[in-house]
Amino acid sequence: MFSNSIVRRYAVFLCGVATTGFSISLITKAGLGTPPISSLPYVLCEIFSFSFGTFTFVFNLALIFGQLLLLKKEFTPAQYLQIPVTLLFSCVIDLVMFLLSGFTVEAYPARIALLLAGCVTLGFGIALQVVAEAIYIPGEGLVRAIAAKLKKEFGIIKTVFDSGMVTMAVILSLACCQAVVGFREGTIIAALIVGSIVRFFIRRLQPVREWCRASRLEQA
Repeated sequence: MFSNSIVRRYAVFLCGVATTGFSISLITKAGLGTPPISSLPYVLCEIFSFSFGTFTFVFNLALIFGQLLLLKKEFTPAQYLQIPVTLLFSCVIDLVMFLLSGFTVEAYPARIALLLAGCVTLGFGIALQVVAEAIYIPGEGLVRAIAAKLKKEFGIIKTVFDSGMVTMAVILSLACCQAVVGFREGTIIAALIVGSIVRFFIRRLQPVREWCRASRLEQA
């Protein structure tokens, strides 16, 4: 049987995954660009006409491989659970995009409001995954690995990593589409503020982290 600690940690983690998948779709539906971490999958789905979720899955498999290269023996067998989690995460994105397919926002202030709501939700979802201390979806797992190796704060590396994803997406879209795809002011806003939002929520979710750890302490 699973311990209470494992159940709590993975319950919080799965809530974070679902929240993150929802927020990525929300930001994309604002029509002001994609979230930075999803910019490359979005460009690829525009080039090859597959679903957003499909290329999210493929891209995240590449990020898992990046963790393997970086962490080597420190990459524990449990981290292979990122593969089924990535499949779930990608399915959530496609499901929410389908459910919101008839939802449009025309007014620019409303689009900005939707974008900001998505950024806050995204930061909250990522923070839930961090405090759960279980596993991470691959994008956050790679950021965590880099942060650990460089001994830097997670949120700072997150901002740098997202900015790099956006840069590569712009180059790829210009090369293949002769236009910038999925990159607008919303992408820049998300790249600049999500890391700070993650840091904000991590500090305030310490009671959740302690709740996840509680049963382990009780068993000790």
